[in-house]
Amino acid sequence: MAKKKLQIFISSTYTDLKEERQAAVEAILGSRHIPAGMELFKAGNTSQLETIKKWINESDLYMLILGGRYGSVEPTSGKSYTQIEYEYALEREIPVFAVVLDDSFLFIKAADKSYEVFEKDNQEKYKEFKELVMSKIIKVVDDCKDIQIAIKDSIVELENDYPLCGWVRASEIEDSTKIIKENNKLLKENEKLKNQLEKIKDENKIGKIDYEELKKVLNKKVLKISAKFTRNNKEWIGSYLKFLILYKDDFITGITNKAGMSDLESHIYYDISPVLISFGLLEINKVAGVQYRRIEMSKAGLDFIARLEIENNK
Repeated sequence: MAKKKLQIFISSTYTDLKEERQAAVEAILGSRHIPAGMELFKAGNTSQLETIKKWINESDLYMLILGGRYGSVEPTSGKSYTQIEYEYALEREIPVFAVVLDDSFLFIKAADKSYEVFEKDNQEKYKEFKELVMSKIIKVVDDCKDIQIAIKDSIVELENDYPLCGWVRASEIEDSTKIIKENNKLLKENEKLKNQLEKIKDENKIGKIDYEELKKVLNKKVLKISAKFTRNNKEWIGSYLKFLILYKDDFITGITNKAGMSDLESHIYYDISPVLISFGLLEINKVAGVQYRRIEMSKAGLDFIARLEIENNK
């Protein structure tokens, strides 16, 4: 598997930390990662700050080198550009670590260099910023060699603690053509199976109701027919399913509300059939040439009866 290269944004004050920043760049390159920032942003201004933020957004890690200076102050916020960058990285939830130069290191630098090493103009702001930095992940260093060791160790620790995206050369990525083809094939097969499943579900329906569910409901629904309506003058008790099977021939030919219809036919027409009509098994049709109407088996009802008979004959 190709090793990911992390983009690491380096932030610091400029003039007083050139050597330390160079040591950081070498450490990052030595770890086979990509340093960003560096000498590109040595002077702060508003338009450049927006560019810096874009670089931070694209980076996997943010690294601060904190010496004894607060740095150039951005007029609107009153904060140094270095502090704005640091807080922006925290706000974006980009993993942050800082290398803090020990006071003894700073005193040695101050003795050897002609430039200012310690903050003079914004001491209180520097102190507050340093307190913020010290409350996060830091490593205190005594020289440039310590900076390189601290950076390499911090990178390893953060790689273990965070799911970092990183960068990989296109040539090192496994050929995905085969995988894409396999995925497309699986998607087509999945769609085919889905259509087959839907077809099976449709085939298992009587009208809009599942066959097994309809059979179960009709089998549980109790029907009582008084003795005065039955052909043998005995009370009949059974399920609607049993009744439908028993009187299927009557429903196939149809029961008409003509004058002179029997008490049983009247009871079936007006009292029992509405339940079976509600399930789509029966329907009311007008009889041609007369004012009568006939209740008869619907197409769904015929399908239902046919499936019941096939099951019973197995």
